[in-house]
Amino acid sequence: MALVHNFTKYVKYGLPRFLVFLVSYAAVGILIGVAGHNGTSVNQEELNTMPAATVAIMAMLYAPLMEETVYRGLLRWAIRGSAMFIIVSALIFGYIHVMDSGSDLHQWLFILQYAVLGGYDAYLYVKTNNIFTGILNHFLLNSTMAVLAALASL
Repeated sequence: MALVHNFTKYVKYGLPRFLVFLVSYAAVGILIGVAGHNGTSVNQEELNTMPAATVAIMAMLYAPLMEETVYRGLLRWAIRGSAMFIIVSALIFGYIHVMDSGSDLHQWLFILQYAVLGGYDAYLYVKTNNIFTGILNHFLLNSTMAVLAALASL
């Protein structure tokens, strides 16, 4: 019953905003390209070397569950102020996804794109007081990206 309630909460609050989030996420990606980076993030490059089934499991199940639990669940417990929680969660989430980039300055631009996801999921958590909304949003984004990548490779 709780799962249905959580899903309903996301559908009522998060899903109508998913398109706005998706456009924002894509816009940051376009700005990164305009800034001179024509590739993908180190994080994505690593995923591209893995078998498709492994990536699907990691991107659609592992990442939404584990990353939301750590970067939203634990941080929300530690940071009670809503604005501070959203900002810190976004920046840490962005940093974690590019920290292996070394000195490639263009790779560090991807912090912004990943921070959009982290910040939006933190915002959903604050607005719904329910981590499941961020998990579902993260799942939807990663699933959308996986489908688009599969279509692009055809």
